Amino acid sequence: MSEQKTVSLSDAVFDNLERAILCGEYKNGDILTESRICVELGTSRTPVREALKRLQQEGLVTESSRTFTVVGITVDDIADIYDVRMLIEGLAFARCANKITDEQLARLEEAVDMQEYYLQKLLPERSKDKDSEFHSLVYEFSGSGIIPPLLEKLHRRVQYYRALSISCSDRAVEMVREHRQILDALREHNAPLAERLAREHINNAKENILKNVIK
Repeated sequence: MSEQKTVSLSDAVFDNLERAILCGEYKNGDILTESRICVELGTSRTPVREALKRLQQEGLVTESSRTFTVVGITVDDIADIYDVRMLIEGLAFARCANKITDEQLARLEEAVDMQEYYLQKLLPERSKDKDSEFHSLVYEFSGSGIIPPLLEKLHRRVQYYRALSISCSDRAVEMVREHRQILDALREHNAPLAERLAREHINNAKENILKNVIK
């Protein structure tokens, strides 16, 4: 097997394991061994070993006696992630407000319209996708090359809890309302207001997760 193919396979194994941990398929305290993962994923030890080492570097597993224990995301991690998001995402929304075009506003409005539509049709997973699209578009429209990858990584870390949060109908309705308020601020090119509303929006999501989702 060539080095390039091994690296590619290692990336695929890492992505698979990371998703399983962050989505709660592997629980905190679960034991992962190379042999177990090889059987589950039908692959050889080398890419599995490399993927587990990367997960250790990311703080999602710890190693002891050739086994790896899932650490996952703790309550403190979730609080920290949302606090960091409030700061960086507020900046992204402010920058977006300063430079957003009518065409970009239309794309954001369509995302919110579809988010509300799927919510009314009782399709929370699709509504969540449109929520994510709204935020991703703002990151893109901020014009920064640094902000989008930072925020996308933070979103990925809490994807499981975000999905549970959006499944709470009251919070899902509030999210759409908050998005429309943010849209109004962006349409007015009011950067301070867009930043404040974005931070309040993320803080509301954080409080909902900590109070109603985590048991």
